[in-house]
Amino acid sequence: MNIKNKFANITKNFKLLFYKNMFKRMNDKEEVLTSTEYFCLECIYLMDKPTITQFAQFLEISSPNATYKVKQLIKKGFIKKEKLKKDGRKYILVPTQKFFDFYDNKQFDENIMNDIKKDLTDLDDGVLVKKLQVINEKKIEKKEKVVTPNDITIRQATSKDLKLCQDFRNQLYSYEIENFDNNIMEEWSFSSYGKNDMKLALKNGKVFLAFDGVKAVGFLNSYVMEETYLIEKVAKLDEIFVKEDYRGQGVGRLLVENFIDYYIKADIHHIRVKCDFKNDEAIGFYKHIGFEELHLELAKKI
Repeated sequence: MNIKNKFANITKNFKLLFYKNMFKRMNDKEEVLTSTEYFCLECIYLMDKPTITQFAQFLEISSPNATYKVKQLIKKGFIKKEKLKKDGRKYILVPTQKFFDFYDNKQFDENIMNDIKKDLTDLDDGVLVKKLQVINEKKIEKKEKVVTPNDITIRQATSKDLKLCQDFRNQLYSYEIENFDNNIMEEWSFSSYGKNDMKLALKNGKVFLAFDGVKAVGFLNSYVMEETYLIEKVAKLDEIFVKEDYRGQGVGRLLVENFIDYYIKADIHHIRVKCDFKNDEAIGFYKHIGFEELHLELAKKI
């Protein structure tokens, strides 16, 4: 048996033991967890206090899906949301004592180690430790998607893209809530108000989508400001979101360029955008493509 087959057998047996141990714990406890909830719980624990966005991105699921799963685990008392001390507007997911009482994985780990020691008595401990250290230091990293502007296509969204646009907006709002403004209503995008608002934007043809092949990777929503005091019409870049794997590769610029071209053809020659003053990345992006500072909006809680 070659080393590839040996390693495959090791991983197979480890998985079987893990699942056996998992279902035993689930059956022995009074609290009922679905297998999906258990895997989500384990993932949150192993990720070491992730944000909801980080949790969703790691599992490659939508933000609403991740939010729903987290809410169920919070409701059952296994995790809680905590504000970061350095930034009170950002929340992380933290396992509770109930989780640790439920999880109690020490015996399982000890059984695995005892089996390893028993089966590998003729192997030099120093060599084994070194090999394990090398494996442990190899991080599980998602390979970054590298694209060029030629790979990306931009088109105006239609009514058929409603759900897709709602999901992009929800991802944007989740990011804003966790990093800049926790006064935004979670999952507003999927409320009746949010749905109607997006329907109106799509009807007016002012929403743009970026695609890498058939995969939607970016979104821009805009509208014409209706303020009567303005001498000339102004188009507002209201929302823009690019998937994390595609940031820094020109997708945002392409969306903005198509946004500008659209309004030039509509004979509108002034555009504006507003973003959080702490969002240095966004501010740097807008300045880089020619935007200049205009107004400063202040807020105060009373």
